[in-house]
Amino acid sequence: MKKKISIILMTLLMIGGMLGFSPTEVAAEVNMYTPYTGLSTTPGESINYSVDVKNTSSSVAHVSFSLKNLPDEWTSKIRAGGHDIRQLSIDADSYQTISLDIEIPLQVEKGEYKFELVARGRNGVEATLPFLVEVSEEGTYSTELTIDQPNLEGHTDATFSYKFNLKNLTANEQNYSLSSEVPAGWRAQFKADGNAVTSVSLEPGANKDIDLDLIPAETASADTYEIPIKASAGGTAAETTLEAV
Repeated sequence: MKKKISIILMTLLMIGGMLGFSPTEVAAEVNMYTPYTGLSTTPGESINYSVDVKNTSSSVAHVSFSLKNLPDEWTSKIRAGGHDIRQLSIDADSYQTISLDIEIPLQVEKGEYKFELVARGRNGVEATLPFLVEVSEEGTYSTELTIDQPNLEGHTDATFSYKFNLKNLTANEQNYSLSSEVPAGWRAQFKADGNAVTSVSLEPGANKDIDLDLIPAETASADTYEIPIKASAGGTAAETTLEAV
C-alpha cells in the first residue's frame, strides 16, 4: 500500500514538473495594498499610488502587472526601483513596493472612473486592487490668451509694448501661429524669450509670456485704435483686442 501511494505521489510531481510549476508555486499568494484607493482630482493632473505587493507564501512569487478598465485616453506607468517594470519577483513571506502613476488628460468628462490593478502569478492566479478616481470638473480643449493691460496711451511716434500670456489647455502639443490686424502703415512684432517670432510651440498645459510691439504709421493721427490679435493652432484658437490711444 505504501509503495502504491509513493508511486502516485511521484507521478503527480512529474506531471507538475512537466506543466512548469511546483506545488509550492501553485500555493503562492499575493496581496496588494494602498491606503488611498479613492481620490479626487482635476483634468490634466497626475496621481501617484504607492502599492505594497506582498507574497504570503513560503516560495518566491513571480508577478506580472496590468491595468483593467483604465479609460482609453488615460496613461499609466508601473515602476519599481526607478525603472518601468512588467514583472516583479518577491521573496517568500516578503513584500515589494511599486509605484503606479496615472495621468488624467485635459479633455475628460466630469464624473467617477473605476479601474483595477491586476497582479498575476505564473500559475494564473490573480489578485486585484480596485481604484476610484473622481474628476471634479469638466475638462477643456481650448487655448487661453490673457493680458493684464490691453489698452495703452502714447504719442503717435511711440512704440506701444504689450505683454500677454498664451496657455495650451489641450491634451496635445500645439504650434500656435501669431497674428494681428493693424491699421495701414503700422508694424507689429511678436517676441518670445527675447526673439522675434511668428509662432510658438507649447506642450499640453504649458504657457508662455509673449511680447508684442506696435509701431504706429508715420502718418498716424491722434485717435483710439483697436488691434485684434490671435493665436491659432489646428482646431483651437484664442483672440483678444488691444487698444492704443
